[in-house]
Amino acid sequence: MKRITAQSGLEMPEYPVASREGILSRRQGRSLTSAEITTISAYLENPTHAGVWQLIFTLPNDAPLCVTILNELDRQLKGKKSVEIAAGRRKMKLRLNKKNRQEWRNMVRQKLSFLNSLFVRLHQSIHQKAETLEGFFAGETDYEPILQLLDIAHLRKILADALDAFGRNIMHPGFNPSVTTSKVFVTKRSFMLLGRVNDDIREFNFLSCEKIGLQEYGEFLKGAGRVTDYKLVPVFSPEEQVFAPYFAFLREAAPSVIKDSHVKQLFNKAFSEYEEENYSNCIGTIGLIAEDYLTQVFETFFRDVCPKGLTLGQLYEHIHTQISRKYAKAERDVKDVATLHKELTKALTDLRKYPRRRKDRETLELLRKVLNVIKGDREVFKKKLEGIKEAPKRISVFPEDVRDNMTDLIRFRNAVSHKTMIPIGSYEALRSVYCLMSLVMWWSKEKAATMWESDPDAIMRASILRNTQATV
Repeated sequence: MKRITAQSGLEMPEYPVASREGILSRRQGRSLTSAEITTISAYLENPTHAGVWQLIFTLPNDAPLCVTILNELDRQLKGKKSVEIAAGRRKMKLRLNKKNRQEWRNMVRQKLSFLNSLFVRLHQSIHQKAETLEGFFAGETDYEPILQLLDIAHLRKILADALDAFGRNIMHPGFNPSVTTSKVFVTKRSFMLLGRVNDDIREFNFLSCEKIGLQEYGEFLKGAGRVTDYKLVPVFSPEEQVFAPYFAFLREAAPSVIKDSHVKQLFNKAFSEYEEENYSNCIGTIGLIAEDYLTQVFETFFRDVCPKGLTLGQLYEHIHTQISRKYAKAERDVKDVATLHKELTKALTDLRKYPRRRKDRETLELLRKVLNVIKGDREVFKKKLEGIKEAPKRISVFPEDVRDNMTDLIRFRNAVSHKTMIPIGSYEALRSVYCLMSLVMWWSKEKAATMWESDPDAIMRASILRNTQATV
């Protein structure tokens, strides 16, 4: 199979293309380790607490490696109107023009994907006999003409140390050299996501839950003569930056953290909508997934069919309404002292009629009743006054953080459903999927902690106690 490249018009053999998982290889790239899954899970559960590491560097156009490669291209292309490029077993002529010459120069100067593809080619030139290249991605086709024009043997010699570091720390079977802002870049021992690029100063940044992979990639770039220096900093704020890799990291860890197979199609839909920057539809899909999980919660605890046709907010409130009806304690009413007042009046009258018959015991008992009523009423009034300042704690099976996140998710969902004036963008979509995952991950833990042999009432009481410290 062959295709026409957009840049050159050259007919090229079809290389492996991106799957829905974002891996470019003849076989799937390496799986994340259990330690990496644990690290990502901690981030997904509480991004601002876990934080991220950030690798920051600039890509100068006059970096030594760029100068070397561009000089080699100039030498190869000087005075030529076309070049001969291998396409599988065939050789084809590629017409040269001002446009593709400039595009190639820009690729060399600006694309990390080109740099990675170059080092894949250098690595393959050494190991192809031993590894037959079957486990490695061949390179991005747009860069293929450039790579074939370069003196690979010479570059391998002058970049020996960087190539050694690339083989030790970056390259792995199924390695994908492509670097984008939407899919995770996976190295031999780590994973990272390219953040937004500051084109004005050519500043790049990668985000990761782990420091070591960023440091290894920074050292590789420095050793390759592509950057002069780099910075590694932990990031816990602002939220927009901390949440930036949330969708990409969730996508990598999804097989491990999303156990419910029937919602995976909806998750894939949300992933695609986010990558397409269709944030309103993405939040709508996230809301549908949340409705599914709330339905599970209702039917599991109440052992009844969940009412149909409820919105996300209505379903959430319905769960709490049913819990309140089942377990809410009735408020103590303020006692009516009129009856006691009549009894007290009668006793005093009797004392006047019969001065010798002092009803000390009855009078004291009556006064004690009065005092108890007054004391009880004061407690009621005190609680009511405090209630004006502080709302009563809600009886719930959800912990406080999940309740807060559900409130945010319902607000975002309502905003896109009713097309309110609330601005909806990337951050709102990221925040929404985080709110959803707090529900998903809580529900997974809740099911694991539940003693299912108990009767339904005991199960719900235990959940309320476990999540709100409230005894019902």
